Amino acid sequence: MRDGMLAAFDRAYKGNRAPLFIGNHFESWNGGTYMRAVEDVIKKVCPRKGVRCVSFKQLADWLDAQNPRVLEKLRVLDVGVRPPGGWKGYLTAEPGRTSDRETAHERTSGHHTRTAKRVRE
Repeated sequence: MRDGMLAAFDRAYKGNRAPLFIGNHFESWNGGTYMRAVEDVIKKVCPRKGVRCVSFKQLADWLDAQNPRVLEKLRVLDVGVRPPGGWKGYLTAEPGRTSDRETAHERTSGHHTRTAKRVRE
């Protein structure tokens, strides 16, 4: 279980940087082995650069605040795939356009390349 969660994290972290959630309802099964696996993964991934480990509510709030035009572009990417040409140009250009213009919302909302999410302070 631990290895599977770490593999899922690595795929998102090295790929499309989509939010990844880790949930666990098995904490007492098999002597707590599942809960220990989740705890081990959290200890390994949360300190990594660009990672935010947050609650489901914080993730939902962050997703609700995203620019719909950027989300439209992100939806066409396959799971774990980076866009050709890199993230900066892909996220700043409007859907269907190749310019590097950013809207004011995109400049202030932060990049959408986080594995967990950027917490609004």
